[in-house]
Amino acid sequence: LDPDWHMGISYALLNGMQFGKDIVFTYGPLGSIYNTGPIPDLHIFSKIYWAILCAGLIFFIHDTNDKKNYWVFIYILLAPLVYIKNLDAFIYASLLIFASRKSYPISHSILISILIAAFSLSKFTFFVAGIVLLIYITIELSNAKNRLIFIGTFIATLFFLLVATSQSIFNFISYVRGGLEISSGFSEAMSSYNSRLELLLAGLLIILYISIIFPPKESLKNLLDKENIKFLVKLFLLWIAFKQGFTRHDGHALTFISYIFFAFTLEISTWDINKIKLKAKIVFIV
Repeated sequence: LDPDWHMGISYALLNGMQFGKDIVFTYGPLGSIYNTGPIPDLHIFSKIYWAILCAGLIFFIHDTNDKKNYWVFIYILLAPLVYIKNLDAFIYASLLIFASRKSYPISHSILISILIAAFSLSKFTFFVAGIVLLIYITIELSNAKNRLIFIGTFIATLFFLLVATSQSIFNFISYVRGGLEISSGFSEAMSSYNSRLELLLAGLLIILYISIIFPPKESLKNLLDKENIKFLVKLFLLWIAFKQGFTRHDGHALTFISYIFFAFTLEISTWDINKIKLKAKIVFIV
């Protein structure tokens, strides 16, 4: 089945078919570049796409990791082994990086909005997750001018990529509507069950992860506190990775495991290694 839809969305892109009108699928017009199929004509574009994403991820990891422990960079060296069969977890990890920042300089925000626009046209799930990040970062930006530039860059990039892939801008609403329709029936149509041990492991990892990202007591006094909102965004990304991994409980479980592996690595990288507590040692063991 996989080679068939790879070929299908590649054929659609190369022949100017309109996503949301001529073809309705979980992938968008950049889907065949994001998840390259057997058509050689698109391979060079796929390499450029992933080179930009990897460079952006490494930049933001370095910029987010204040203590510069470089643990995450060790992870980046291992990432190809983890993600070679699981590209979706890489995108969720990128969105987590964007959500984990302490501040959003306008130049960095512009780059983030460009990447989110590219994600949005790659796969509908990324569009949903990207919109959540878009709203969160818009709230976090310091003033109305920066918010306008951030949102404007996202919309302009979205339109540019639609035109570059021979899509009608007016079909974008159809792309979103079609994605919602397919996603709403996906769980029922594609659900399958596998090892309960995997589910148990996932549950334990979720509990442990939530315990280390849970907001401090001071933040809980104000529900709209920045730390509380960031916690909810991280929970949303955790939920969407879990849903993708265990709705169709087969090799897709690697999406969740890969994502949470990165999430733990990112959180640990910000800790002071000289002040390791029991909780940290438990994380290391897991």
